[in-house]
Amino acid sequence: MPPAGAVPAIPYAAWPQRFLAWLIDNGPVFVVIIILEAALGNGGNILGDLIALGWFIYNYGIQQGTTGYTLGKGIIGIKTINESTGQPVGTGMAIVRGITHILDTLACFIGWFWPLWDDKRQTFADKILTQVVIVAPKS
Repeated sequence: MPPAGAVPAIPYAAWPQRFLAWLIDNGPVFVVIIILEAALGNGGNILGDLIALGWFIYNYGIQQGTTGYTLGKGIIGIKTINESTGQPVGTGMAIVRGITHILDTLACFIGWFWPLWDDKRQTFADKILTQVVIVAPKS
């Protein structure tokens, strides 16, 4: 228990938790895309891209934006929140977060590994948008 008047430490999500959640969120989509492309060629590529876009909007935008949880984050027990309010970031900002993750990739993927040594375990996108991923099991 923290001393009286002290703010308890925020339980930031560890990198392995974040990675496992990402695998749960994206692994099945990658498998579907590979199967569609193998079976349908370019038509499968287009269909796969549409499925991936729909999943991104639903899982990362709507779900994460309104609850803080993607499917994977809910299973792992972590969620994304606004650092200053402690609330889910909203659908629009959740989609912006997904797009901003491009910056994590541009610098040789170093932004994705930044949470390994960062005090708040944030990626570049998290820092830019003042968002954090915390341990918060779904109830």
